[in-house]
Amino acid sequence: MKKIIIVSIIIISFLLFLSSCGISNFEYIYTAREQEKIGKELLRCLNENDNYSLKNLFCMYSIELNNFDEQLQEAIEFFEGVIVSYDYNKRIANSDSRSFRPGIGLAKIRASGIMFDIKTDADKKYQIEFFNYLLSAEDEKKVGISQIIITLLDEGENVIGEIEIGELIE
Repeated sequence: MKKIIIVSIIIISFLLFLSSCGISNFEYIYTAREQEKIGKELLRCLNENDNYSLKNLFCMYSIELNNFDEQLQEAIEFFEGVIVSYDYNKRIANSDSRSFRPGIGLAKIRASGIMFDIKTDADKKYQIEFFNYLLSAEDEKKVGISQIIITLLDEGENVIGEIEIGELIE
């Protein structure tokens, strides 16, 4: 009998805890899955020299930068060749930062992703890192990529956008 009472108290406590956290009324966003989709689309855009689709991955703040189209074109030119492989075993490494607000619940998700050992048929090896918002309830213009850093290993890097965008408009 005591076991039943103890188990009942634990279950009731757990349910109260979940309801007080607002878990029951928000949709969970799987950062790893979303970052993987973005990373694969980013690779496709670079592989196919698709400026238009690449631009659409960015947040409005980045797109509105004075020299954004030039940065985009330079990045497409910097990335030489067609992708022959990248490190599928490491997947797309990612991290995120979540923010909750009273009455709103999940208010923002800032994330980053990195892809390793991207090899092209031009005998080049790249690493690509990107920074983005998956959600921003307070400012929709933040949603999307704010910056991409394409690194040609041992030779240099090319940057599109500005990481500070998210920091400056907090």
